[in-house]
Amino acid sequence: SDWPCGEVLTPVDFGAKGDGHHDDSSAVWAAIAHGIRCNSTVLLGPRRHRFLVMPNVLEVTAENLIIVFEAQLVGPTLEAWNPTLESWPKGSCAYAEAHCQRSGGQSPEFARSQWSLLFLRNCRNMTLVGRSEGTHLEGGLLAPGNSFWRVRNTKPQVRGYCLLKLDSCEDMRISKLQLHDSPMYQVVVARSHEVELN
Repeated sequence: SDWPCGEVLTPVDFGAKGDGHHDDSSAVWAAIAHGIRCNSTVLLGPRRHRFLVMPNVLEVTAENLIIVFEAQLVGPTLEAWNPTLESWPKGSCAYAEAHCQRSGGQSPEFARSQWSLLFLRNCRNMTLVGRSEGTHLEGGLLAPGNSFWRVRNTKPQVRGYCLLKLDSCEDMRISKLQLHDSPMYQVVVARSHEVELN
């Protein structure tokens, strides 16, 4: 059942372990959905937690929302997410393969951003902010990118994921987020306006 509005909930309230090993995707999504439904701040915390999330599970469409990162969203290793070393889908033009017809004028860079840990689509007036301790950034999005690059340095066709993607968004503020070791791009901003990155 839905939690009542009026209090800020974290993924832990929805059953997340926050140890970086158990898949906490559904619990993180539940905390975000609660914030959207109640028009309240989303707190991805508490501090020193690491919430393992799978790419393309957290697709958010929202307005007038604040997401505070006290903890870290952590992506899976290549071995856990793509153990058979699958390539980009045929026809995606991710690596400008021969005779590829791009639909809608998508660039190869856009095609390579098909998967992301946090995907904001058609969002308006949102703030994503990380908590910091002095000059040390604590909250954000991380991945074990080295597990991908060990393979992708010689096999660039092996697919990876981005940390944060914004598509068709407007009036967005992103600050003090730790973004570290992405298998692809740290941040992708596409077809969006008035996006402030600090």
